[in-house]
Amino acid sequence: MAQRGLTAYTQHPLLRTVSIDRSFYRPLAASEYAVYAGQVDANFRFVVKAPAMVCDAQVRGEEGRGREANPLFLNPDIAIDSFVRPACDGLGASLGVLLFQISPLPIGRLIDLQKTLSELELLSRAVQGVLADLFANSPNNHRPIVAFEVRDADWLRPDIAPRFAHILRTTGATYCLGLHAKMPRIAEQLPLLRALWPGPLVCRWNVNPIFGPYGYADAEQ
Repeated sequence: MAQRGLTAYTQHPLLRTVSIDRSFYRPLAASEYAVYAGQVDANFRFVVKAPAMVCDAQVRGEEGRGREANPLFLNPDIAIDSFVRPACDGLGASLGVLLFQISPLPIGRLIDLQKTLSELELLSRAVQGVLADLFANSPNNHRPIVAFEVRDADWLRPDIAPRFAHILRTTGATYCLGLHAKMPRIAEQLPLLRALWPGPLVCRWNVNPIFGPYGYADAEQ
């Protein structure tokens, strides 16, 4: 049944989207995305996570601890070549959201989030430029949503959130509401989303807060 799980999932009338998370751990080829697209109908959409090599500011060891600064973090060229183009080519009209989940940042970047915001803005503008070309002739003006999810409450700070919202709004991207124990509750994230309204709603339920910020294994069990 596991090999036919996606096909079975799509038979449910309310389940019209699913997230491809394995792309976070390594970039996928267009042919791999095409396999997913071949299993769904025309009204189904995928949320696809960008690889960690452009979303994590640290290079991590097998145990998950940061070892050194990641030189590819938020690099537009790497993001486009390793993620945006393969996902667009493989999924086509089935691509709903290109999701950049920004991993927890090291203390130096949290102190200087303005620098990271500038890098995020360049990335978002570059991605939107590529999407404009790739989907210029798409029927019904279909174009994937670009969304950013974060894992540090500092993104919601009074000195950061307004500029964050401005960058997302002016580059045509949106904020992904994340129900995760490392983030404030949804109600505290809503002001950022309201600053982007009207617009698309992207929301991901990750780990219930009762498990704590590092309780993924307990939640899985």
